[in-house]
Amino acid sequence: MLNYSENSSRRDREIIEILASEYTSVYYIDLTTDGLTPYTMNAETESEFGQIFNSGISYSEAFKLYVEKLIFPKDKEMMLMAGSIDSIKRELRQEDIHHPVPVLERKVFRDEVRQGGRRI
Repeated sequence: MLNYSENSSRRDREIIEILASEYTSVYYIDLTTDGLTPYTMNAETESEFGQIFNSGISYSEAFKLYVEKLIFPKDKEMMLMAGSIDSIKRELRQEDIHHPVPVLERKVFRDEVRQGGRRI
C-alpha cells in the first residue's frame, strides 16, 4: 500500500504530465525562497532560456528576463507586476489556495502570434 508521500508524489507527476500536454512550459515556483524549478519547456523556450532557467536563477530574475525578451514593450510593466511574487501570493490568498500552483505558458495564443516580443 502506498503511503501519503508516495501517493502525493505520483499525483504531482500525473498533474505535471497533464499540464505539459496543454501548455508549452510548466514551472514550479517556491514562493518562500523565490526558487524556480522548470518541469517542462518547449524547444523554443529551452533554446532561449533553458540553460539560465536550470542554473538556479531565482524566479523573479528569470521572470524579468522572460518579460524583457518576449513581452510587447507596452505590456512589460503590467506583466512584471502581475507575475511578481507578491502579486502571486496576493492572488493565492484571495483564492484561499494552499497547494503548489504551477506557472504555465500556453501552447496557443488566441488571435495573435508573438515573435521576439512583438505582436504580428
